[in-house]
Amino acid sequence: MIISHVESDYEDQDFGMMESFSNVFMFGFCDIKFNTVKVSLQQDKLEISSKIPMLSFQGHYKSDGRVLTYPLASLGTFEVNLTDVTMMWIIYFKRTAVNGTKYLQVEQLFSEMVPLDVNINVVERFNEDNKLQQDRLNSVLNESSAELFIHFKPKLTSLINQIFVSLINNVLSQFPENEVLPD
Repeated sequence: MIISHVESDYEDQDFGMMESFSNVFMFGFCDIKFNTVKVSLQQDKLEISSKIPMLSFQGHYKSDGRVLTYPLASLGTFEVNLTDVTMMWIIYFKRTAVNGTKYLQVEQLFSEMVPLDVNINVVERFNEDNKLQQDRLNSVLNESSAELFIHFKPKLTSLINQIFVSLINNVLSQFPENEVLPD
């Protein structure tokens, strides 16, 4: 899967950062293992608990910001690996009709992602200097990876949810409700 472009920003009195990510490739969803799947036909709801050995995100980034009054700028490529990811999904469906035929579509999708470990690696230009303290930067990023993941998780989860809603709806649009659900 690919995310073509996404932006994120954060600002407080001591720190401010605007990040732009592009051409982000996601790997690992094909290795998903489903632990439990619960269906409630009365509530048009599907609950899934799953485990993913590793989710990887690779792409390009640009960031501009500051620590106190010191300006920071960075540009390069990144790789983020989430290992032993527990992922929970709750999907609500609605019924639609096309030319008199009833279909199911996703009305809402909620998910929660909890990785056991987060590893971050950037290859970048930092304040216009190649390789300036890159090893130290990667070390600091990984020491703070849990906090960084918490910062990016809402945006990441929202993007993944949008992708899966689109995929699920594309599949469901090919099969009438009576072929998907038992009588």
